[in-house]
Amino acid sequence: MNKNLSKNLIIILLILSALFISTGRIQAELNDSEDLKEFINTVYNHYQEQEFQEVYQLLHPEIQENLTEEEYVNFQQDNTDRYQLKLSEIKIIEIDNIDSLPSKFNNYISEDQYQQAYETKVEYKMEFRFLGTNQSREVDTETYLIEDNGQLYLVWDRSVIEEDDPGAGIE
Repeated sequence: MNKNLSKNLIIILLILSALFISTGRIQAELNDSEDLKEFINTVYNHYQEQEFQEVYQLLHPEIQENLTEEEYVNFQQDNTDRYQLKLSEIKIIEIDNIDSLPSKFNNYISEDQYQQAYETKVEYKMEFRFLGTNQSREVDTETYLIEDNGQLYLVWDRSVIEEDDPGAGIE
């Protein structure tokens, strides 16, 4: 009887250990997901509040090497002022791990400069003034993040500086 009881206790302990280990992994993934959501919310809240210096600070250092804070902030501020941009109703729809960033970022950052890349689908309402009329549109966009040495960074494509599109550069 004691032998069977010992066997059963060992089996129960093994099962409980496996549950705790898998629960820990699930919790770590949930925490990662929450960290990502919090980071994205921070980015878009800064955009919404027109705190472009704060957004610039969230860019990966390699991107900052090719884009000065002054260039970035001036572009964002000019674009916002020119079109009287306002963001609202910001929603994170989905966050996906991706193998690598889209090729449009190859000029700014290489795969060996980050450990993990994420594509986030974000929706928001954008109000703006264009050609003398107030307009509004629902925007679906992808925002890219990378993790480098445990730190999350925003990835931004500076080619939007050349575009003439209300909302260009809000990713």
